[in-house]
Amino acid sequence: MANTELNAIDRLRIQEEALRFAQVGLYRYRFDGTLLDMNQAAFEILDLGGRFASPAAVIGLNIEDLIIYTGPRRRVRNLIRMRGGARNVLYPFRTLSGQEKWVVHDSFAVIDPALNEQVVQAIIKDVTADHLREEALRASEERLKRIMETITDAIVIINMEGRFTFANPAAERIFGLSRDTITQRKVGDPAWRLTTLEGRPFHREELAFERAIRTGETVSNLMMAIDRPDGRRVILSVNAAPLRDSTGGIVGVVESLADVTEREQLDRLRDEFLATAAHELKTPVATIKGYAQLLLEWTPGGHDPREGAALVAINRQSDRINRLVQELLEFTRLQQKQFKLQRQVFELGELAAEVVARQRPLHPDHQFVLERKGQAWVNADRDRIDDVLSNLLDNAVKVMPEGGKVSIAVYTQGEMAIAAVTDQGPGIPPESVPHIFEQFYEAHVGTIYDRGGMGIGLYISREIVIRHGGNMWFESTWGKGTTFYLSLPLVKRNP
Repeated sequence: MANTELNAIDRLRIQEEALRFAQVGLYRYRFDGTLLDMNQAAFEILDLGGRFASPAAVIGLNIEDLIIYTGPRRRVRNLIRMRGGARNVLYPFRTLSGQEKWVVHDSFAVIDPALNEQVVQAIIKDVTADHLREEALRASEERLKRIMETITDAIVIINMEGRFTFANPAAERIFGLSRDTITQRKVGDPAWRLTTLEGRPFHREELAFERAIRTGETVSNLMMAIDRPDGRRVILSVNAAPLRDSTGGIVGVVESLADVTEREQLDRLRDEFLATAAHELKTPVATIKGYAQLLLEWTPGGHDPREGAALVAINRQSDRINRLVQELLEFTRLQQKQFKLQRQVFELGELAAEVVARQRPLHPDHQFVLERKGQAWVNADRDRIDDVLSNLLDNAVKVMPEGGKVSIAVYTQGEMAIAAVTDQGPGIPPESVPHIFEQFYEAHVGTIYDRGGMGIGLYISREIVIRHGGNMWFESTWGKGTTFYLSLPLVKRNP
């Protein structure tokens, strides 16, 4: 019998020791707040180590003198009295050192046999880190909600079945539909009346949603049009990205849709104006040039030396206006998708030699050096590649002083034919480098190297080369010059 009681006592002691070093905080106190016992975990959670040596040092003190309650302690006490306990209560408090903490608190009344009275057994767990994470998450969700509500672009979320599960207020405004109507539809619903800008219905596999699901990659700037219920046609720029779960699997797609109707209309009006202006200028410019050439033939030196110089100037400026007109016409063809290539097989080095031969008499004060390394046969629109090379040489001459040298190299690299045009000009200002191939951009506006122009020559040249399956790029050192490169796919020489 004695051995049985001893074993029971030993077991009880072991249990008490386990509780004393448990990860949850344990302490008991009278209803007046007097502490009866406390384990090490509670001592650490309540951050008492800065004032007291151990849990034993706080026994007999009032619990309310050890922490500063900022939570509902009266409600907890009342629950204990009325119901015998308070379960899973989350409340904050401030430690004596001023640290803000959050705990989950379980309290219940028990009979203390030594005191023969009811006391409170408290179990606490420090959830400060979890609470702060949840608060940060809630704050982030609130910020995201505000952004979604105020952003001007439509934001929609689509699940794997293609159904819209979320739409922000901008989506309602742009689509002309309520959020409930949007979320009742699927991506391929004919009611959307989606078309390309040219009016062709979109095939399902062309949609941003399908492409994002199929490739797992972001889709950018997909242009489309929809007909709203009120009959208004809206042009949209769509970006889409796959949504992934914690394992990396795709669970849906988020899309942003910007209403670019007004921008597209302005671009169309601009292109129509430029096309009209170019066509209207074409005939009078040709007439002026024709009469200037006739006068030069009839009286080569003019009736007066000044008259001859004037006729030469008229002829030269007519050529300049004609080049601008041709650039405008080419630009509008590109924008209005009327651009067609007339391909033929030719040797790129021979074409470069012809362009250089034309440039030399036009710029007698500059040196033109052509280097051809082997033969580079291409299948391309000869006239348009001629225009590209001529534009690069014109640009090189514009930025160089008299006597400057323009170097042209034609060679092959892998499966590509390369033409490189190098000048000894000032180079491209660093701030202009990202914008060189943009429409209507001039790198040297307002400087001594500004020679006029509309800033579309390089844009057109690059578009021409890209449509041949090639590329165009440059290398430039400010103060030392620039090299422009173009590449075209090589082909076998005609038999």
